[in-house]
Amino acid sequence: MPESMLFMVGLKALIVNPKGEVLLVRRSDANTQSNAWDIPGGRMEVGESLTDALTREIQEETGMHPSHIGPVVSISTFEAKKLKTQIVRLIFYVRVDTDSISLSDEHKEYIWRTMDEIDAYQFMDEHLKESFLKLRDMQKNNPSVLEQRFIFSDEVWS
Repeated sequence: MPESMLFMVGLKALIVNPKGEVLLVRRSDANTQSNAWDIPGGRMEVGESLTDALTREIQEETGMHPSHIGPVVSISTFEAKKLKTQIVRLIFYVRVDTDSISLSDEHKEYIWRTMDEIDAYQFMDEHLKESFLKLRDMQKNNPSVLEQRFIFSDEVWS
């Protein structure tokens, strides 16, 4: 029988600016996988809703406020062995009304790129690249789905 494991929810944002470009952030030297390209996000805190946690992470890491939180583009899980934690990661489509950023110290660089330019970058993990490909497919084949707002009940059951 496997030993008990803690689960955490990680949230990431594929952020698109008014020009249709996607935000990439480079992880700082203090982070694991330093220099890898990533997208903003982090872990949900106790008592937060999914949208509140995602908004907080975007604001902390970029200084931006989402104008639209759309659908979940992808879901993945992975084990953080040092923490003895299984992370469930949701990657959301997010729009912002600006491309002006105030970068946190978690990242050392940022760039805005078109979806066609994404293939040239080395990401933190392959799942991120797959998420970009899914988003590109959604934009081409079913763009109306991206206009839907993410709705999730934050009701607490007792």
